Amino acid sequence: MPLTTEKIWDLDPGQVNPHLQRWVIARHAKLIDLKTEKRVSKRDSSLIPSTLWGVTSSKVSALVQGYIRGPGPWYRSPLDFTCIREPNSWFATPEGSRRAAMQSADVWVGLLKENQVKLSILLDRIQAPTEVDALSRGQEVFTSWLRSIEEEWRASAPERARKEEWNYYLQETLSSGQCDPDSKKGTLKTAPPSKELMEPVKGSTPSSLSILARAPVRLWNGLDSIRLSVKAAGKTLNGRFLVDSRVNQSVISPSWLENQGVYPVWIEVPRAPLVSVFGKGLWKEQRQLGRKARVDGVEISGLDLPLTDFVLLQTDFFEPPETVGHCCDGVLGNDFLRLYPIEFRRGPPPEMMIWPRENFVGPPGSSWVEIRTSDSGIASVEGGTSKVLPSDSVTFDLPHGRLWFSNGVPLGANQAKRELQKNRSGLKLVYVFQAGERVLRVSEIQSKSPAQKLSDAGLRPGMIITSIDSVPAGDLDTWEMQRRLNGEFGSTVVLQWKTKKGLKMAPLKVQRAETL
Repeated sequence: MPLTTEKIWDLDPGQVNPHLQRWVIARHAKLIDLKTEKRVSKRDSSLIPSTLWGVTSSKVSALVQGYIRGPGPWYRSPLDFTCIREPNSWFATPEGSRRAAMQSADVWVGLLKENQVKLSILLDRIQAPTEVDALSRGQEVFTSWLRSIEEEWRASAPERARKEEWNYYLQETLSSGQCDPDSKKGTLKTAPPSKELMEPVKGSTPSSLSILARAPVRLWNGLDSIRLSVKAAGKTLNGRFLVDSRVNQSVISPSWLENQGVYPVWIEVPRAPLVSVFGKGLWKEQRQLGRKARVDGVEISGLDLPLTDFVLLQTDFFEPPETVGHCCDGVLGNDFLRLYPIEFRRGPPPEMMIWPRENFVGPPGSSWVEIRTSDSGIASVEGGTSKVLPSDSVTFDLPHGRLWFSNGVPLGANQAKRELQKNRSGLKLVYVFQAGERVLRVSEIQSKSPAQKLSDAGLRPGMIITSIDSVPAGDLDTWEMQRRLNGEFGSTVVLQWKTKKGLKMAPLKVQRAETL
């Protein structure tokens, strides 16, 4: 069977950018002849003899299979080699990919051999009251040990494999005379468009009957949050989780766990190294460290997700006045977004839909750009897009490396700024940080504008808007608030504000601005 992006999901589920991978190795390992043995006979406090059980295993059996993609646009002609000493991201040949896969497999096998003594020591420490408990703990130790090998392999194997591959290209081109051995600089060539290195779109737009899960969305400062059920320590916990592509590893709040009667230490992964959570301006520190945790399961609207690993971190955000405060009970990051194509519809009402990943295609008439996961989160490659403001919906299709837009296009930062300036209502609102709370304040009411009627109804600059169209102002962000004032949700919006005598409400006629 040819190696495709979808095949990589099955061969290497942990691969973060399968659409970029020209080769993959499937890795399997298991303990052979795991047996119990009597370890210690002792007397307890009642002087009754008791026995503790340990485990032994003869060896670890490992199977490694390598695969490379067949002919396609992801390979280049050897004549395209630039002779540059440092690898670039786009040049590859079938033979080079084969050598990279072999090197990666050697690294995996080498790590298993190097760490066998460590596994033997860990197994030798097991002492359990029954044989069943001893065998169970033995498997847990092996699983944890294998996870550590996997992490070490992912941290070192791709770079070592690419170096082996690039050395092959250099040696071949030097021996053929294509490259000058005395030159330290190669020929600069423009990288081909990222879309040319990907598989073509296959399949058709799925029907609504194919939706795996559908969940209502609540906006928090421009980010989507959803209700999530987490199974941990024998309990099912229901909370609200933010979805943020700038966080690579999903986060769960220790305070929320404790309030639900689950102590964080109960789900911590023993002796696991601290984990960095990456983000751009979200956390109090750019790279906070948290402890690894493992839950029993996660569910969204009846769909069980293959997501069990989280990082224990408090979910307090900063950047006043936009994002002050406790946002949620946890954050779903790129490890969640990589599972399926996930669509976010802005509504109204806003909602999130999870689609099957096989042969996924976006809505009719939609467009897409390539996206990939990096240490700093999800990056859109085409055109250097830094911010996305879709007019209807956006679908993160990380399994295929695509970001789909329905009835809209990705906008750069300057375009985004222009989008926010199309308010013709005459009412200007601004979020400020006041007495420890983020509030929406009236900054200006222009005369001879639709907002003049609000002034006649008693609204004045400096007053606090409590809701727009019955949506609490604290649940909106600047972009969502401006969209309502731009007329994108209808020709009339209803505002509620604070007065000395209580709350007051009045409608405002708005006009949808033409696209600039």
